[in-house]
This record gives sequence, C-alpha cells and structure tokens, in this order.
Amino acid sequence: MTTRRMVWLAAAAAVGALILLFTVRRSAAQNSPRSAIEVDGARKEVRIRAVAHPSHFSRFFVQPGHHAVVWEKGRARYGALFESLASDHDVRAALLSLGAKPGENLTEATWNERKNARNPEPDKRVEGTPIAVFVEWSGSGGAIPLSQLILERGKPSSFDFRFGGNERFQKHFRSGCIVCDYSCPGGAIGNRNRTIREEVKLGVIFTANTQRVPKDGTEVTVIFRPRLTP
Repeated sequence: MTTRRMVWLAAAAAVGALILLFTVRRSAAQNSPRSAIEVDGARKEVRIRAVAHPSHFSRFFVQPGHHAVVWEKGRARYGALFESLASDHDVRAALLSLGAKPGENLTEATWNERKNARNPEPDKRVEGTPIAVFVEWSGSGGAIPLSQLILERGKPSSFDFRFGGNERFQKHFRSGCIVCDYSCPGGAIGNRNRTIREEVKLGVIFTANTQRVPKDGTEVTVIFRPRLTP
C-alpha cells in the first residue's frame, strides 16, 4: 500500500469517527424526554435545547464566526456555535406568541449583493423587537449572556439582537439560522450592531470565548427574552 493511500485511509477513518461521535451526542440529546422548545408566558421567554460545538464556529469554509445558533437540520449547522434541536420556524412562532414583532426590513440582496459596493442593501441593519439571548448548562452557574461566550476582536461582544423574522427567505437560504452575529436575512434573530458589508470588509471578527463556552457536545439551553413594549 502506498504512503499516499495510507494517509487517505487514515483521514477517512478520522472523519468517520467524528461523524459517529457527533451523531451519538445529538441522538442522546434528542432521546431526552424534555421538549426541544418551551414557551414561558409568565416569564415572557422562550427556551430551546441545543448542543455546543465551539470547534464548528471557526470552520473556514462555512462563514466562520457568523452563526451563533442554528437548527440541527439547517444548512448553516456545520458552522454553528450551538446546534439547536428546535427549528428556526418554531423559534419564530414562539417569539410571535409572546408578542415580539419581526422587523422584516432586510432583503435577499442584503446577502446576495454583499460584494457589490454600489448596492446599499448589505449596509442595512436588522430591525425588530430587541431580544436578550442567554445560555445555560450544567455547571454554568445560571444563565450566561451570549455576548460573554463570543469574542468580538478578542473582547466580549457588543450584540444588539433584534427579531428580524425573515422566514420568507428560508425557501432560498435554508440556513436554519436562529441567531446570526450580523444583520443577515438568513437568520430569525440578527445583530443590529454589525452589517453584512462589515463581514465582507473586516473578515472574521467573532470567535468562541474558549475560557467561557462549554466544550463540544455539551447540552445547553438557549434562552430568548424579548423586550416587549406595552
């Protein structure tokens, strides 16, 4: 057997082992009797189950640092920090049931024209009800703001999350994105402080805070608290 073939087989075996490991982790979470999504009307919050994958968040081939929370069946799951058992559709429906209002101000061109300097769409900032996002897990000591788990140029992130909505675009994007770190039309919730144009110009600015974020395979609960107005 040639050296090249041996290296190829070893690499294939390693990839297979990783796929099996992640499948087992996801299956263990899915088989738990707890619901994938819960709406607490009294506390005005939505809670979803997810699995942490900080190693995915830095993958160079899937918009590294772009996707914070993604449905496990969405296209963007391979680059997500947290992979959700609940769908992006269900999260939108849950937020709507609490009275959150989607901004719906972004367009497909906000993403598709991101490299076109003459098109103003990529400069748009997501609108909608402000959403506070927290994450908790066994041993976290309570709910941790997502901004403390993601670094922005090496410092805690200054997120301004808004309920963008954007479900009408999912037939095209099929990203499954629930929380995006930019004002992206592919996500249910986006960060108003950063535009898609900035992602193109600045490159990767968001990274996992390895000192705070739980390790790969940790089951977590992601909490959404809309700031509702009377």
